[in-house]
Amino acid sequence: MSRAIFTGQDAAARSLRQPGARRARRALVALETGTGAAALAGGALLAAAPDGRLLRADPGTLAGTPFTDWRLPGLLLAALVGGGYLFAGWWQSAGRWHARELSVAAGTGLIAFEAAELAWIGFQPLEAVCAGIGVAVIILTGKAAPSSREPGRAARISGRIRIAAPAERVFDTVADTRNEPSFNPAMTGAELLTPPPIGLGTRFRARLGKADTEMLVELTEFDRPRRLGSRTASSMMDTSGALTFTPEDQGTVMSWDWQVRPKGWLRILGPLFGLLGGRMERRIWAGLKRQLEGSASPHRA
Repeated sequence: MSRAIFTGQDAAARSLRQPGARRARRALVALETGTGAAALAGGALLAAAPDGRLLRADPGTLAGTPFTDWRLPGLLLAALVGGGYLFAGWWQSAGRWHARELSVAAGTGLIAFEAAELAWIGFQPLEAVCAGIGVAVIILTGKAAPSSREPGRAARISGRIRIAAPAERVFDTVADTRNEPSFNPAMTGAELLTPPPIGLGTRFRARLGKADTEMLVELTEFDRPRRLGSRTASSMMDTSGALTFTPEDQGTVMSWDWQVRPKGWLRILGPLFGLLGGRMERRIWAGLKRQLEGSASPHRA
């Protein structure tokens, strides 16, 4: 990931200008609210008439299950699906923090609820419909624009690693993105876009993964060999931050601190994105450590 974790300063504002993203968010709110209202009404009718007569629900369907009538299933439907979806729809419409994460939880929860119902009472056509609604909620969440009151949130990824090499050598290796494919297997290539020497304002184009995803990297701070700041942009996510280099016992402690804003469907990962990104980042810098502790100094442009 490294500096190939990509920044954008106004992801939320850009998303709000996209008609498709706005429509997806409105559809998500309508789907959650409508599903919640229907589940609340259906659950209430089942609880009010446990024999199922108000909804023409056959009590024989419950044979061999933990339930003797429809009262408890109705209460579970009203509370978990009805209440949960109404709350998720309201939270999403109000643009509250972590609204996306709540919507993903609602979609996943409905799928799990229907899976449990399938195990208890066997297949019913309505189960497939409800599970499909759960899948639709998750998909719409990935496509929906954030509320103007919910700016694109950045995950923070930070850490440190000690490398048995001088700070100048570590700094020069990292400052030249063209070196990164040699220690980061995910990066397939990188090229310099601005004239040498490398310094403040230097830009690179890099490619990542089997899909050959393009990233643009710009150096925003250049204080050799103490601090290197950058921002990177790609179609997947945006990142800004800095690396710091501290000499220690003939080696260097390199620290990183990134603000990462995922785009598109990656936004639904929410807090998990920081955890997953942190693990990827550490693997990349572990590759740098292995290279510098076992090879000659790189050429500095």
